Amino acid sequence: MIPANHDGDAAGDVNGMGTMQARERIRIVLVAGVRLYRDGLAAELDSRPGLSMVGVAGDLDTAVGSVRRTRPDVVLFDIGMRQIIDLVQAVRSTHAPAHIVALAVDESERDIAACAEAGVTGFVTRDVGVDGLAEAIAAAVRGELTCSPRAAALLFRRVAELSTLKGERRAEERLLSALTSRERQIASLLAAGRANKEISALLNIEVTTVKNHVHRILEKLQVATRTEAAIRMRDAVVGN
Repeated sequence: MIPANHDGDAAGDVNGMGTMQARERIRIVLVAGVRLYRDGLAAELDSRPGLSMVGVAGDLDTAVGSVRRTRPDVVLFDIGMRQIIDLVQAVRSTHAPAHIVALAVDESERDIAACAEAGVTGFVTRDVGVDGLAEAIAAAVRGELTCSPRAAALLFRRVAELSTLKGERRAEERLLSALTSRERQIASLLAAGRANKEISALLNIEVTTVKNHVHRILEKLQVATRTEAAIRMRDAVVGN
């Protein structure tokens, strides 16, 4: 087994290799909640040629401390841990140049999307053996994304959805940019649910003037009713 100190971090050069040899190996920190699983996987990976287990952790604080001290090449996270997203963000905050690989991924759209958006480099499903995991680690160091065909499909779909949303938002922004400052003011009041008479009183202008502005707002926003205009304005506020 890997010798460890009191907080669960593995010793630096676990195989007693020379400094140059250790530097050529991929340095790994493993984060997993179950100690038996964590210790067994750490020992198995450390025995593989080209891999060096420099730290193990079972919680957020220990993981962040280990990453700061050891500056690993790869951080392995067990996706089953409740704090997975917090862990990814915390590792990024250390500014360590580590690639992040998620273990035991469920391949649900929610989990895949959340990990990808958090900055995970690779995804390893529950049925992948140690050989497959070792290959995923090496691929991560090469800057390659490792995931199953299903995970890749989910990621591509997510990218397409985000691209569509971005395009829709740009179109909305172009429409809104056509409004004058007075029209924006009135459109904002429409979004707040104000009636024409209320807008007239608030802005100290004639009701007919308000109606004219509302008509032009509907035309510029390409909507048929003031309710649609109000929704578009509210969406613009939320989007920003």
